[in-house]
Amino acid sequence: MRLFNLGLPKSGTTTLHTALVKSGLNSAHWKYRSADHGTKIIKRRFVGEAIYSSYLAGDDPLAELTQFDAITQPDVIMPPLSLWPQMDVSVLSQVREHHPTCLFLMLTRSPEKVADSMLRWSDLHERLKKRRAPGLSNWHVSSREGLVAWISSHYDNMRDTFGSDKRFLEVDIADHDASEKLSHALGVEIKWWGKANVNNI
Repeated sequence: MRLFNLGLPKSGTTTLHTALVKSGLNSAHWKYRSADHGTKIIKRRFVGEAIYSSYLAGDDPLAELTQFDAITQPDVIMPPLSLWPQMDVSVLSQVREHHPTCLFLMLTRSPEKVADSMLRWSDLHERLKKRRAPGLSNWHVSSREGLVAWISSHYDNMRDTFGSDKRFLEVDIADHDASEKLSHALGVEIKWWGKANVNNI
């Protein structure tokens, strides 16, 4: 695994996924196609499910995702699931142990803009209210200000936990040199950098 994104949904994860795919990397974003070798049936599987399935079995959390170069969005919040590997330090520590050269990318965006996008995007806010996420209290989920505080707390937690890791990189999606920073860290030319999955509401 070359890259694992620690960012939250609505912070540019689809842009990151699109950029990596257009640059020749195989990226797992939220869902992926999984083959059952016993029945040869192709099914759609959530990335977060695969990660926790392997982790809880005592294996490399990314054992089921070896066909990919990057994980750009590992979380899933679709009833009855609410899985957030990028917020789980225990999972991430196992990822680091099994993949010492993997880039832990914290893709960030202004917490205010992420919160606004979460509030507008389909029924995401309602799903967050019902299924929750790590650190997301009643207060956090009840207002824009609460969501901003939750998002900021995640950024701070990742900086505190992995900031001294030589393979940790923080990139703001809005930075003019975001793609250059990513290209340098990955050793891959990023051939496209734009906006994908734009919230038009």
